[in-house]
Amino acid sequence: MSWAAMASKGATPASQMEKVELPKEAVEAGRKVVLDSGAIIKGGRLEDLGERFWTIAEVLNEVRDSNARMVLETTSADIQVREVDPAAIAFVSKFAKLTGDFAKLSAVDIKVLALTYQLERQFCGTAHLNEKPRPTMSHSTAVATNASVPEEPAENEAAEEEAGGEGGGCC
Repeated sequence: MSWAAMASKGATPASQMEKVELPKEAVEAGRKVVLDSGAIIKGGRLEDLGERFWTIAEVLNEVRDSNARMVLETTSADIQVREVDPAAIAFVSKFAKLTGDFAKLSAVDIKVLALTYQLERQFCGTAHLNEKPRPTMSHSTAVATNASVPEEPAENEAAEEEAGGEGGGCC
């Protein structure tokens, strides 16, 4: 399907999407990718990134370069264009404000992040996600407040502890 056809096809409204319960094997078997224009403009084979692809109409509208359009026209990846649920946009916007990132993100960036959150919620739920940013404590803050800096567990151990088991989230 050409990039123009994808863009004109229209997005699936968030209200028409239902939570899809996938068997664990299906979730593990296929890597899911939410595309931003950068991945398309970079020009690699999208198929190498994953098995299932989603984006928003605004991302396709950002792809103006003839080489990047050629990537879309020649890919065998089935890219689904989705609308983003306003609740997902609100969640991501609030989270980005709390982390201080909101001012650095474009409206398209927020929508791509919101689509990612929306799909994670749809396929895996949100129990394994933080509802707000975790507080951070740098070494200099600990020294200034005379607090001790706890040793960080290995990255995989920390992720398993937070997820309440092995492997973290499902996607």
